[in-house]
Amino acid sequence: MDEQRLKILYKKHCNNALTAEEFEEFHKALEDIDAQLLLSLYADSGQDNAADSFAKEDVFNRISSKIDDIEKQKVFSIQKSNKVLYYKVAAAVAVLFIFSYFILNHIAHDSGIETNKSALESLSKDNTKALASNSSNIQFADGRTLDLDFLPDDSISHRGLSIVRVAENELTIHNEAGSADFDLNSFHMFAAKKGSTLKLTLPDKSTVHLNSGSSINISSSYGIKDRNVLLKGEGFFQVAHNKNTPFIVQVKDAQINVLGTVFNLSAYDQDKEVQATLISGSIAVNTSIDQTVIKPGQKATVGARSAIRVDSNVDLNQILAWREGVFRFHDQSIESILNELSKWYYIEDVQVATNLKDKFTGSIKRTKQLKDVLTAIQEVSDLHFELQEGRVKVMK
Repeated sequence: MDEQRLKILYKKHCNNALTAEEFEEFHKALEDIDAQLLLSLYADSGQDNAADSFAKEDVFNRISSKIDDIEKQKVFSIQKSNKVLYYKVAAAVAVLFIFSYFILNHIAHDSGIETNKSALESLSKDNTKALASNSSNIQFADGRTLDLDFLPDDSISHRGLSIVRVAENELTIHNEAGSADFDLNSFHMFAAKKGSTLKLTLPDKSTVHLNSGSSINISSSYGIKDRNVLLKGEGFFQVAHNKNTPFIVQVKDAQINVLGTVFNLSAYDQDKEVQATLISGSIAVNTSIDQTVIKPGQKATVGARSAIRVDSNVDLNQILAWREGVFRFHDQSIESILNELSKWYYIEDVQVATNLKDKFTGSIKRTKQLKDVLTAIQEVSDLHFELQEGRVKVMK
């Protein structure tokens, strides 16, 4: 692709004006773009001075290392009845799209991220909806947001909270009760962007892995006067034992009480039920009308009317598949599969023809593009998919 065409597509991307076809063209072009050309695109946007303020070389090095780590080819399988498809596709991941999105956010809010202790002064203000829609990973109590891909240093402090990046998509959080701006009653939100996961180590050494599009709220007082958190989406918890201070997760209309244990908790807004699956230890599940204690290997499901049912016949491999970076389905309908896919991919709307009785079993790598996943299902069925601007139509 010639440079002029790339500049046109880039500018349209910054203005959120790309058509589906142009987005695909732009996506493919980014696979071969070099750092110098990327820098020239940014300079042409009129942000040269701002570009100097945020360690461009470090950003490019980080992007380059990500590109080197990408596996060139993946294999996955889907089964329909006894038919198996082995579907090979190139893992073409446009890592530089992340950088491009940052530039858009940077220009839109007229703010820069400085590589010093006052970095937070230039972070953009946002709201919860924008945070959940992939703009940032952290929303502080004062409304300021932060994108971890462009954290100026490996650590940052704000409102009595110290955040340390220990690896990609992995943070350690500490309390700073003695700091001047410490607020015992402030709450901060941490989110895993769509299509990624985030691991957090909390001040008491408990850990939580957040699935795609999930978030957790913790207070500055976590571990000081309580261990209360609020979860939206799905999280895998490994809770440090503390008999004097229970670990409490509030999720929709249910509350999970823990002393020290390992469990998975799923409660996306789009799901009608809350599902708590215990790996080890013990947890109590409470609602306004019901309560129960489950054992390892059991799953407690909170229904729409807050009633709790317990299932001892649990497929942990399927429930924890997201921790392995795969989707795993067992005799599931296309509606159920698309519901799961929408938690990882950008699917805004699904239209399914009536009377579709196909059931699918198999696993799919989460590194695949959505169109490749749908093509794989299409190859082993008589279904046909139309994908356009986040909308999926399923037909026979």
